Amino acid sequence: MKQSIFADSIVNISMAEGVVRFELVTLGAPVGEDKKIPMREVGSIATTLPGFIRMHEQMSKVMEELVKQGVIGKSKTESSNAGSGVLNSTDKA
Repeated sequence: MKQSIFADSIVNISMAEGVVRFELVTLGAPVGEDKKIPMREVGSIATTLPGFIRMHEQMSKVMEELVKQGVIGKSKTESSNAGSGVLNSTDKA
């Protein structure tokens, strides 16, 4: 059975005994005076180290394509943090 999980973000990545684990969360509406955004854990992913490396390679290819298409842009801090890989959404407004 195939299952789809929506996640807004990863809050923790850990590795133990060759297994890499990601904790997946969704973000809620801001609450309180400080407008803190609540996070709710929706699941996790566990994979081998070789599997994690393959995922990274695939995600890197997608990020490169999104930059090339202008969907996202490299951040201004990347030039000062060479190789950081920090990317921001482009503001189309």
